[in-house]
Amino acid sequence: MALRSRTDRSPPTLAEAALTDLLREGHFAAHLRRARRHAQAARDALVAGLSAAKNLSVAVPDQGLHLVAGLPDSLADTAAAEIARGAGLGVRALSSMAVTNAPRQGLVIGFSGFAPEVLQAAATRFAAAISNN
Repeated sequence: MALRSRTDRSPPTLAEAALTDLLREGHFAAHLRRARRHAQAARDALVAGLSAAKNLSVAVPDQGLHLVAGLPDSLADTAAAEIARGAGLGVRALSSMAVTNAPRQGLVIGFSGFAPEVLQAAATRFAAAISNN
């Protein structure tokens, strides 16, 4: 209680009441359903664009906002990340996240916050670019 008296003088009753109404009336649950539909559409569009590259292996996630694409042995993920960025995809090289001496080569590709058609177009450009390597 002493800590609380030093950190805040009163609870945020107005915000708590608004949040209670949001939850009770089902608005938050409806928001989550819409967000899941948008994320799934974005994921599916990204996967469709990446499928044009026969030399990628894509792990399609059931949840989350990123997927992992495996690369052919002939293409370093750092080089592939540069190609992907040039094509308009937001990616990270999987090897940069490794804690082992033999990092796995691949790309972590985010699909949150982008329109499906934008993702599919960027993924198709990337697929075409790496198919030429």
